[in-house]
Amino acid sequence: MACRLGSMPSLVRALLAALAVLAAAAAQAQGLPPVRSGDVLSAEDWARLRGAAATSPGAQGSEIFGKLAPSVVFIYGKLKPRGGKSGGASSGTGSIITADGLIITNHHVIADTEAIYVALFPPGGRRGVTPEDLHQARVVRFDESRDLALIRFVQAPQGLQPITFGNFASLKVGEEVHAIGHPLGNVWTYTKGVVSQIRDGFNWQDGTGLKRRASVIQTQTPISPGNSGGPLLDGGGRMIGVNSFVNAGPSAQGLNFAVAVSEVEHFLGEQGNRSAQRATPEKASENCQRGEPKVIKKYRNSTDDHTFLDLDLDCDGAVDITVRVPDNKQLAVRYTVDRDGRTVTVLVDLKRADKIDYSLHDTDGDGVPDRIGIHPDGSFKAASFVPYRGPESVAEVLRRR
Repeated sequence: MACRLGSMPSLVRALLAALAVLAAAAAQAQGLPPVRSGDVLSAEDWARLRGAAATSPGAQGSEIFGKLAPSVVFIYGKLKPRGGKSGGASSGTGSIITADGLIITNHHVIADTEAIYVALFPPGGRRGVTPEDLHQARVVRFDESRDLALIRFVQAPQGLQPITFGNFASLKVGEEVHAIGHPLGNVWTYTKGVVSQIRDGFNWQDGTGLKRRASVIQTQTPISPGNSGGPLLDGGGRMIGVNSFVNAGPSAQGLNFAVAVSEVEHFLGEQGNRSAQRATPEKASENCQRGEPKVIKKYRNSTDDHTFLDLDLDCDGAVDITVRVPDNKQLAVRYTVDRDGRTVTVLVDLKRADKIDYSLHDTDGDGVPDRIGIHPDGSFKAASFVPYRGPESVAEVLRRR
């Protein structure tokens, strides 16, 4: 049952009316289109992606693995905390597609993460991934329907080896295919099999509850959780698909699916994010009426010194804003705006005066603030923005107030 807000800070009651303002403020903070100019593939990138095969046709698996393993990355995601508990971690696979650090993977690999890290194939390839191997990455954009995402190294290492794309139109049932990934965390694992069937406009659902649709390659090439986002390769070592899901069950064996490279090419040629419908709509907050926020969940943190409230502002049953209220009245109240499972804005009321003193904005989805919003009148909408360069930049903003 939904709880009434009762004695909660009156500022919360203004959140519904301010929702549109917050959205506009987030867009204003970004000041950038969904795809930055540096994230659009150049003509040279496309020419290289469609270049020569990495290996000779019909190459042995050892040759394909040796040539392609450096183009395949391990993706580690730090999941967003939920319900006052740590969100844990996720892992998957990706393929480097440009020399300056763009990576293609599945949307579900990076969904609901607050930070993303990528590891390259280690020298020799016979050891696990260490913290020293991890490079920070950020989400560029995603397509929930196709289950695809484009991510980028924050600082791309030198000497990246991009993968090349195969021709989906020429693919044949029975053709031998190969996969490289990290099943169940067993990094840089090679498997091979054959194309079982090619299915255009295939519909499926996964653990995210989203309705997916894309042309896919059905294969009996063994893949497991952790392979998601990695390449399905033809006999010349060219990527023909992105390994995405398994139709598992006691009566189902060898039903593995990869999103076709043709879908990847369409995705890379588009701009902005694309959302998908949920298979089962999230239950709306009970007795919810538009015009008043409802508390979906109220809980304490693990150290039992903060109260958290997850608020539904638009009666869709999803968390829109989380309010964090410390027991210590000398500490600030924070309002965290949740957008598509990611923290995009944190508004801070330092004096608990129902006024916003400053806000932090993550404009590129890497889990790190990029800009500070300045709120001279205490309202939700920032009057201006300055770059975030660490806690000292916040202190400087507050000194100038």
